[in-house]
Amino acid sequence: MDTSAKWRNHVVQAQIDRCLAFEDHIVSLRRREYAHALPPAILDFLDRASLHVRRRLRRLRGDPDFNALSDSEAQTQISRYLDFYQWMYVAASLVERVGAGDGLVELYMPLRRILTRALGETDILLLPIPSVNYSLLAVGDGLRIVSKTVGLPEAALGVLGGQVYAVGFPGLQSGHFLGQCLLGHEAGHAMYDPLGLDNVLLPLIQKDEERLEELARSIATGMPADMRIGEVQIRASLATAITTAVERWVMEIACDTIGYALFGPAFVLSALQFLPLLGPLDDSTDEYPPNRMRLHLLFNLLDDSGLRYPRVRAFLRAWRDVASFDKIEWSIPWHELAGESIMSASAEISSATLENVEAKLGVFDYRGQVDYIDQLVERMRQGVPPNEVVTGGTPVTASLPCIMNAGWFSMFSVLQATMREHQWTEREAKDRMNRLVAKAVELGEVQTRWQEVQ
Repeated sequence: MDTSAKWRNHVVQAQIDRCLAFEDHIVSLRRREYAHALPPAILDFLDRASLHVRRRLRRLRGDPDFNALSDSEAQTQISRYLDFYQWMYVAASLVERVGAGDGLVELYMPLRRILTRALGETDILLLPIPSVNYSLLAVGDGLRIVSKTVGLPEAALGVLGGQVYAVGFPGLQSGHFLGQCLLGHEAGHAMYDPLGLDNVLLPLIQKDEERLEELARSIATGMPADMRIGEVQIRASLATAITTAVERWVMEIACDTIGYALFGPAFVLSALQFLPLLGPLDDSTDEYPPNRMRLHLLFNLLDDSGLRYPRVRAFLRAWRDVASFDKIEWSIPWHELAGESIMSASAEISSATLENVEAKLGVFDYRGQVDYIDQLVERMRQGVPPNEVVTGGTPVTASLPCIMNAGWFSMFSVLQATMREHQWTEREAKDRMNRLVAKAVELGEVQTRWQEVQ
């Protein structure tokens, strides 16, 4: 065997060995204590895909046609399998992060159920990430694309079923279970394109052509003479920048609206706890509107008149004033125009978003659940997981949004009494309450799944 053939076979064998190690790793993942939070579809896919690649590589190793290729042709052939393996490794690494540290495995099935109801067969990977913000990655799309390059059979691809999303949350947020209502925003990102919301929402927005002309003229006259360009050219650039900002900001605002539709006041309280930590409230980018604007639009959705907890109402009233759109100090002039264009259609944007989500999921109306939420808050006061309510003398499994709202309301109405009773610090009391809510979600999921099989 010549040197070239030996080199090729060495690389192929090394990749075969790596596939074997990969398959052993998948076996070990199935045995972990949080295996119930790992989507079986993606594990089955990775198993089948690795076996397929390994078999194809073994055939390559002894194929005279392969050994007869030039070095560059052989490298191209091998690279197909190396590229696919890298994608599989990324997917497996995401799977491995599920349950790491203080993961949120309790939310895996409820979030998966929400997305499946909205989009059809859907699976998720819910994992902590080294970031200060949340993220969503459509893993299934990438796996399907590269699968074709190695001739993976349709039967193996079919194991994935529908879409698979990796939903990342900030690792430092792991202990703050109640704050994970913000996952409703990421669920919104998963729904935005499939529900065709851009086609519904963007036509609702009109640019202020007069303001645009004024801004273009102001920029043109303020430029040094040797750098001056035409007002028409400036106007065209501004129009493009405003369109870009509007498209992306509307998506973020719609996703906030979807989060509110799923969780009600608990989503607003989660946003108030999280968004101010990302930076100054008035900062804007082409990707994100000012957080003051996002909070203002959430308060437009929130009717807190039915809330029975004075401390919650007082907290929300104070923030409602802070989150006024009129208080935004814009640092980028065309962002101000983009924001004003959106605000002029904000009621229609919210209404159209809620209408589309309600058709798929319904919209959580906390005003119709206040008696149930009161029961759950009382359970929290007693140190009991708030997973059940009693209606007509019969215990009923509490819904996820009821549990999360009860948890947030308890943080305001029960926290101080809990600290005094147990001589806990504020941090200890909050940790305890977050764990109670997490346990309630876990117990509620057990009850729901038991009812499904009866």
